[in-house]
Amino acid sequence: MRIFITIFIFLNLFLSPGVELSIFGFNSKTENSNSKIVENYLTAASLLKESGDYEKAIDILLKASAKNKDPRLDQYLGRVYFLSGKSKDALGVFKKKRKKDWLDFLYLGLIHEESGEYTLAIRNFKKSLNLRKTSISLYRLAKIYRRLKKYDQAVKNFKEVIRIDSSIVLASYYLGDCLFKLNENSQAYKYLVKAINVYPDSGEIKDKLKEVKDSLGEEFFNKRKIAEDKKRKAIKLAPYLIKKNIPLVKVGIALDLSEFSFSCGSDFIARDSSSEFKAKANQLYTIVFKNNKILMTEYQKNEVIRTFSSDFAIRATTTNQEASPFLILNVLYGKGNFWHKQIDRVYKGSLSVTIKNSKMTLINILNIEDYLKGVLSAEIPARSPKPALRAQAVAARTLAVKNRGRHKSRGFDFCADVHCQVYHGVSAETSYTTEAVDDTYGEVITYKEKPVEAFYHSNSGGCLSADTFGEIDYLEEKIDSKENFKEFSAYSQEYWFFDDPKTFSQNNGRSSYRWQRVYDSQDFLLAFGYKISDLKNIIPLAIGDCYHYKELKVITSDNQKQISRDLKIRNYFDKLRSSSFKVEIKTSKRGDASMIFFWGAGFGHGAGMSQEGAINMGKQGYDYKEILSHYYPKTTLSKSY
Repeated sequence: MRIFITIFIFLNLFLSPGVELSIFGFNSKTENSNSKIVENYLTAASLLKESGDYEKAIDILLKASAKNKDPRLDQYLGRVYFLSGKSKDALGVFKKKRKKDWLDFLYLGLIHEESGEYTLAIRNFKKSLNLRKTSISLYRLAKIYRRLKKYDQAVKNFKEVIRIDSSIVLASYYLGDCLFKLNENSQAYKYLVKAINVYPDSGEIKDKLKEVKDSLGEEFFNKRKIAEDKKRKAIKLAPYLIKKNIPLVKVGIALDLSEFSFSCGSDFIARDSSSEFKAKANQLYTIVFKNNKILMTEYQKNEVIRTFSSDFAIRATTTNQEASPFLILNVLYGKGNFWHKQIDRVYKGSLSVTIKNSKMTLINILNIEDYLKGVLSAEIPARSPKPALRAQAVAARTLAVKNRGRHKSRGFDFCADVHCQVYHGVSAETSYTTEAVDDTYGEVITYKEKPVEAFYHSNSGGCLSADTFGEIDYLEEKIDSKENFKEFSAYSQEYWFFDDPKTFSQNNGRSSYRWQRVYDSQDFLLAFGYKISDLKNIIPLAIGDCYHYKELKVITSDNQKQISRDLKIRNYFDKLRSSSFKVEIKTSKRGDASMIFFWGAGFGHGAGMSQEGAINMGKQGYDYKEILSHYYPKTTLSKSY
């Protein structure tokens, strides 16, 4: 499905009092269904609103309301009034609406917040939350409490925002600020670090983080470091059995390094093209690239114990078909995203270090089945039903077989992040995920006897896309359930994002299925780096399957920018969970943008297997082959080795 927004067909609607609305071949004079008439009015208003023409949308809704009594018209009119800066008119509409839902109370909260009536705003946000718990109501509540200096209440609500939707990283910044004001400095530091990882260029967040670090003092961080090193020294690196005759893969586990530290559970050998060095078990070493040389030192010491003149390999000594794994300190994962972490990890296999552009790349070389054991629980909860784990194992193996050499120019097959597959080494292994890998040994998904690009994502939002990465024969656009896909009107598409439809991926209100983002002027400046009043419009240019935007135009005071493709769109708009969303700009009385709203569905690109959908299918009794058949129709299972 491709939808290209064509607003012009609606601009001349209602040219005379006798002309009724007629779109998509439907004429209201010949249709008996009042609901269908209202749907068409709403569709026209929705398309106009999406183009930013609020006034024409209001005109259509007023005409429709004069002829039809339907609560959908009232709610939509109130929303468009609010977005167009006519908050008093919006308030009048919502107050008259007799039976209110969570969305009505949300907008009443927003209206009262805008006018400074915080008691009424709080009351309505809470009423909205009683009907449906959403991050948007919690976030606005938290910001009001922060503004009123009720920091305990603000902390409680910001924490709940993060619990529901950890992708809203601005909540971590405000939470850190509130905790600092409550003298809970160590907790403040924790949340501010999360914020600066995502917004590294924000002067405001940098200043707040420095203030908190200064208040904690050097002794706090020295004690943390001592405790961390003590914990590291206590780690036991248990040996594992070496399996032969399985294809090997190279995984880039750390890129663009100037130094890294590691240890091994056994003695090991570090070898370059001309020499080798035998190192001791369970002792930490640091590798530093300096002055075009690779230096090996004992951990936290400046004494050089070995110099390597070129790329080199590190291999553990083996006995009785067993080898010991490596511990790598401070491995960075998810850089710049809300899941950003720096953590110690353990890896099987051997290591190699290469130099490119005056930086080191650390590569893990191991067999593909051990690689998968380090992928599975990093990609899907380890306690998922067995069928879901097996389906994930087959999909992950298929991607590995299909994409070997994807990063050949950098000296490895795959990266260890979401660009390829998330790989956390032995640190991610569990008995459940290991069993799933072993149970599906060598199995891959094929189409016309070749391994497929087995795309998968966290949550489909209820609809599976087939065109995210171009036309792919073995994928279908369809509802993520037993139902067939059906076209929706523009209005129905919009309310798809407010609804909680029953599909395999439905997940009891968690934000990976339905999510919201709201930015006021303060939020917008922090997240986007310029004033929200300089934002003039966001125009959809092309929409693909399942309402994923394929291209948008962003118009500001200074320029126009066209953004296309799933990940670029998501990253541009503050790293949204998916490109399947509706965006709304609220204007002030002066006509300047004052708030921006995103209403979204799903987490990820939406193509191939929905991991949360697979989990629910497993709970409902589907086996892993049925799960794979649902998400990769027209494919078969084959043995790769």
